[in-house]
Amino acid sequence: MRIKNRISALVTAFMVAATASIPVMSPQVATAATNYVNYAEALQKSLYLYDANMCGTGVDENSGLEWRTDCHVGDATYNYNGKILDLSGGFHDAGDHVKFGLPEAYSLFTLGFNYYYFKDAFTQTGTDDHLQRITDYGADYFKRCTVYNGTEVEAFAYTVGNGGEDHSYWGSPEAQEASEGTREAFFATASNPGTDCVSLAAAALAINYLNFGNEEDLQVAKDLFAFADKNTKAVATMGNNEGVGGSFYKSTNWADDYSLAATVLNIATGDESYKAKAESIIDPKQNVTIFGEADNGYHYSEYPYAWDGVYHAVHALRNDLQYSYQMTWGNENYDFATTIDNVVKKYPTTTKGFTFISEWASARYNASLQLMGLIYDQETGSDKYGTWAQGQMDYIFGNNEFGKCLMVGYNDISSSHPHHRAASSPAYGDSVENETKGGGQLDQSHILYGALCGGPTDANGSYQDTATDYVANEVTLDYNAAFVGALAGLYLKYGQDDQPIDESTLLEIRDLSGGGGNEDVTPPVITENNETAAVIQTLEVNVGDYVNIKADELVTWTIDSEDMVDTIDNGGDMYLFFRPIIAGTIKVTATDRAGNETTIDIVAKAVETDPPTVALYGDVDGDESIGKMADVVLLAKFFNGSISLNSSALANANCDNTGNSAGKVDSSDLSALVGYLLGTVSSLPVS
Repeated sequence: MRIKNRISALVTAFMVAATASIPVMSPQVATAATNYVNYAEALQKSLYLYDANMCGTGVDENSGLEWRTDCHVGDATYNYNGKILDLSGGFHDAGDHVKFGLPEAYSLFTLGFNYYYFKDAFTQTGTDDHLQRITDYGADYFKRCTVYNGTEVEAFAYTVGNGGEDHSYWGSPEAQEASEGTREAFFATASNPGTDCVSLAAAALAINYLNFGNEEDLQVAKDLFAFADKNTKAVATMGNNEGVGGSFYKSTNWADDYSLAATVLNIATGDESYKAKAESIIDPKQNVTIFGEADNGYHYSEYPYAWDGVYHAVHALRNDLQYSYQMTWGNENYDFATTIDNVVKKYPTTTKGFTFISEWASARYNASLQLMGLIYDQETGSDKYGTWAQGQMDYIFGNNEFGKCLMVGYNDISSSHPHHRAASSPAYGDSVENETKGGGQLDQSHILYGALCGGPTDANGSYQDTATDYVANEVTLDYNAAFVGALAGLYLKYGQDDQPIDESTLLEIRDLSGGGGNEDVTPPVITENNETAAVIQTLEVNVGDYVNIKADELVTWTIDSEDMVDTIDNGGDMYLFFRPIIAGTIKVTATDRAGNETTIDIVAKAVETDPPTVALYGDVDGDESIGKMADVVLLAKFFNGSISLNSSALANANCDNTGNSAGKVDSSDLSALVGYLLGTVSSLPVS
């Protein structure tokens, strides 16, 4: 089992004293004589890790890998306090299948951040549609995880799945669903505000809007930030103050995530109120008050960009915005480059010159340093970090002590045994005979194209290519996130002569050239909640049947005749659940945020049956259970004239045989039923 430790716990053993002034870096990695990387091909392949880790009911249509199919479909019908939520979608965190909100939001934000700065790299290599399909898929998931009460956010599902249980399972995600069923979910609420998770999800949605223009992404981002802003500020817990996902991904702070969301929303909307909220969090002229108190300022000045510290992205975007105290690219008080220099100065290098930050995912942290350095170079028109980043990336791709390329499926020296259940397990429908063997040198069933393995585990460059070594060979969403951006930056700087490959030459690649993404649907599409999900305009049901319909986006539901139905439940603004109680046509309308409407007719037909030979006294609603509140409500509505009851219901409603005229149902029957519900009447009928 792998526990994702926070950064500060991982790196303290490698700290060295920082000098008072940090000179311009003299990179220790010499540019390799051999060109180790075709940046266009590497960028292409780096995105496929996200296809491999897609989850939910849309995998078949959105994953570019043929060996991945729909999984964990039970997430689509999660019962949250009586509301039926669709928590399907999103991405498995790593080689396991939990959806951890903080690194997932970090990864999706970072992919958008990469595109925001290096858009030309994606358009020139033809990977822009692929990236959008990934970020749209994640955005759709975050929107489904957002629970509304009216127009305000009530809760946000930040984790789906149980880390401890999940890590004891070795098999494909499709097979896990067949044996496990619906999974646990954990929510940010007013009492557990999860400011870090909620804010980072808002930032991911907002930057996706900036890149691709989906208005719904922006609206939900604003709603999530409003939720984070109005509630007490605290990191998410699972009820035991252990952080997001228990001991998995425990966040040290919420302020960086909150500030990032406010900054991106400032850019997206032009609303200066977001700028004011962002400025209230970090001000180096006031000694970084909030950040410094939260984690001794480590992430602010001496740690790389990562899921538990997004300060560098905040400052990069603020430089662009020219905040009143912006971390300008050359500011003496805070030079964006100085932080990168601090990190490189602080940590050791391997014999091949690789900046080694942590035994856990050393390649991940190194790639994030490359990303920020390349952004600095692009924004300043300099070459301060380009040669250094190129040498570091050459190390990752094979110019290293152990002679391996850490990107799976890139070349003939690539790591081939990543710690990843789906890739090493038989496909869904096959025998999963190896699921309890724990990985190791098991034959890999599929090539996990583009996945960045964790990398060397010490400053000596120690590494072994085995799936049992989850420290060196784990692959995760957040490992690849900054790695994608570093490859994009290096492509623009050095790789414009590189050419992408013909992806049809890769094994088990699904052709999705015909589409993908979350384009707006106008008007909303309403489907029945079943496996075929047929689009409906008219739905015929019997009185007493339960109706469960679903819209394909967030909507407001209206029912024209609410007195004709009961048990109304608006499930997170996508599902509507109710039951017709009298015959007739019920018009249901779904209205999206742009005002587009879809109306369908629910035709409820009366079902007359002969009275039972022996009445089931008290069972007014016909569910063969007596004396419930639902029976009382129906009988009360009958007496006030809002509904009618069929003959079977009337026979069952005859709860008081005393005083009735020829067995007619009257107010004494209602009194008897209420008494039975309260326990003052021991049995029905009363005689």
